[in-house]
Amino acid sequence: MTSLVEKVMEYKAKKAELWPVRSNRASELGHPCVRYHVFNRTRWEERTLPTAELQMVFDLGNALEPVVLDDLRKAGFQINEQQRAFEWKEYQITGSIDAVIVAEDKTYPLEVKTCSPYVFNAIKSAEDMTKAATSTCVSTRLSLPSICL
Repeated sequence: MTSLVEKVMEYKAKKAELWPVRSNRASELGHPCVRYHVFNRTRWEERTLPTAELQMVFDLGNALEPVVLDDLRKAGFQINEQQRAFEWKEYQITGSIDAVIVAEDKTYPLEVKTCSPYVFNAIKSAEDMTKAATSTCVSTRLSLPSICL
């Protein structure tokens, strides 16, 4: 008999998918390798599907995003424009902003990311994100200026 864990892992593996890439994704602009970007645009279908384990990480992040936004609202912050799409045609850049947060009468784009407690505790500033051990932190930190435009 197939175990519970095996069934869940099978489901997660089947759920993983690739999408065509027809523009430069704002969330990936911080990736340091130009070849990565070229292959993303020209040979996206050759990318490796996310593993079941990585799909579980993605799903957890997606499930936690509304919880984080709700916590921010309950803490007194105004959250606007959730999942707002944007496009910078001149540079063929597209993406979406998780939300816009209003803090001290200023608005800021908000990107919600999850990470391990070890990574979280190591981040004390935006600069720390460029030194982080994970490529997601570095890529997110370096991609934020394009999202702010």
